[in-house]
Amino acid sequence: MTALLIYALFIHGGLDLGELFRRPDGVYPRPVVEVLIEFADGSTRGFREKQTLIEGCVKRSFKLKVKLINDSDEPSVERDMAAGILLVFDGARVDGYDLKGFENIMGVTMGGEIIDAEGARIVEIFSSHIGSGDVKEAYLELIADEEAEEIKISFRGWIMDEDDRVVEPVSGSKEPYYARYPRENLDDNPPDSRWAGRDFLRYRRYEIIVPVCG
Repeated sequence: MTALLIYALFIHGGLDLGELFRRPDGVYPRPVVEVLIEFADGSTRGFREKQTLIEGCVKRSFKLKVKLINDSDEPSVERDMAAGILLVFDGARVDGYDLKGFENIMGVTMGGEIIDAEGARIVEIFSSHIGSGDVKEAYLELIADEEAEEIKISFRGWIMDEDDRVVEPVSGSKEPYYARYPRENLDDNPPDSRWAGRDFLRYRRYEIIVPVCG
């Protein structure tokens, strides 16, 4: 491959030149997502897995903090959307945000259409890189629906491996390996490496159900 062709792929194909020279090492990132909720009594509690029996409640307007942790010696690749968190709110919508260590956020409809994050019930937040042992944080302000007695918060995270690649099943090309949180119910994670497009909700998520005060 000539230098000119490499340059063309880099400019027009979004290719990270470093990816061409990295060799797979069989070590993967390990994403962990933590959701910290501000309760009406002023306390903040963090959740990393499914939780449905929660003592206490949130106000109609409350704050959420999310963390993406890379609990591995393997960093992510360096490219757009290399790592991130998906959040789905049933009974509430986003009323504001502060990305802190993340770089981009977008709202998404159930049909996969991209919308503004403010007012959205589904958002994805992105980072172009997360190093080994690093933590990315973001803050969200939520407002509950008037009729909502509880809010279901669903979440998952992902990190794209810096060197290990897998065959993307639609095009047959090789793409970076996606480490997902929570893991899929299969021997290897993920079941495939592709961006799911309109099927983006099909990957597993953890759910937290939080009561809304009075």
